Amino acid sequence: MRKKFIIKFKKKVVWRFRSLFHLFQIYKLFTLCNELNYSLVKKDPNFPFIKFGSDFDIYVENIEMFNNKIVKFFRNKKKYKTTTNAIEDGNLQTDLFYNDKFIYKFDLYNNCFISDQHNTIFITDVINKSQMFKFYFFKEFEIKVPNSKMDTIVRIFEIKKHPSKQHHLTLLKNTSKNLIRDIKIEINIYSDKSFDEIFNLIDQK
Repeated sequence: MRKKFIIKFKKKVVWRFRSLFHLFQIYKLFTLCNELNYSLVKKDPNFPFIKFGSDFDIYVENIEMFNNKIVKFFRNKKKYKTTTNAIEDGNLQTDLFYNDKFIYKFDLYNNCFISDQHNTIFITDVINKSQMFKFYFFKEFEIKVPNSKMDTIVRIFEIKKHPSKQHHLTLLKNTSKNLIRDIKIEINIYSDKSFDEIFNLIDQK
């Protein structure tokens, strides 16, 4: 029993170390992409520590150019491989593999994407209103993310579409009342749907 526990523990340690190595490469990639117009949306609450198999959801101005950055970056690194699939207009998914094992997904969207939650100007506005987010991951990095107002709207759209994603609701409940009050008005610029149910859940702090 003790031997099995030690083996299991060692595997977890190795797995954790490998995830840190891969994430370090990904954040180096984002540094190269900072010359482009993009925004990493729905930033994980545990960022920059992201679990294997997770998605990086990214709104981009030029989807082909951004995807080419991803593909070229990992093409020059041993044991990495990428595959790209066009899911629909305005949405590309590039899967990242290491030793032929899937590790992360880059889910790219531009303003050609037709959403059932928001109109076509939303993605462009998220990108244009993005800000630099500094974080430390063995060294200092910068990554473009939505400003607080647009990030909140992104998460409202997400919880509307996927009610089971309760971590978004948890974050929304911790958003300032003043910001939520402003968003109740501003969200109508981007959608003709009703979000009263979600706002009521947010208010139940």
